[in-house]
Amino acid sequence: MTQKMKEFKIYKHHTKGYKAVKVGIAWLANPLFNPIWFLFRGLWSIFFFYSVLVYLVISMDIKLYDYINLNIVSTGDWLVWLWAGTQFIVIWLPLFKGNDWTANKLIKKGYLFKGFVDARSKKKALVIVLENKRYFNVSTLK
Repeated sequence: MTQKMKEFKIYKHHTKGYKAVKVGIAWLANPLFNPIWFLFRGLWSIFFFYSVLVYLVISMDIKLYDYINLNIVSTGDWLVWLWAGTQFIVIWLPLFKGNDWTANKLIKKGYLFKGFVDARSKKKALVIVLENKRYFNVSTLK
């Protein structure tokens, strides 16, 4: 079985070399791995923001549902919408924005965007760039 080609953004630092960031959905930023994923990517500020959001979701959940009597507590509609919106951010936003956040972190660390590479993995994308294979035109990198 052959792996599907993925698109990667290539960044270069003047002393640290090249880094590749996948374009598209960050599958490991799903709700199961969110906090760990943020920490492994070095996204500390997003990790703390995410932790506050999770705390708010849990607090709103406790306010909306009476766990002692197992009834829905009657509250205003605004709290239900706020709870739903916060749930959406906590669950879906990292999936769609995680790789962009990683790329922005690299730019803040002094990396410059150099171009795109199609490869099967991040490691192979970097090999293509470093070996200057026909798959990647290094002359297009500025």
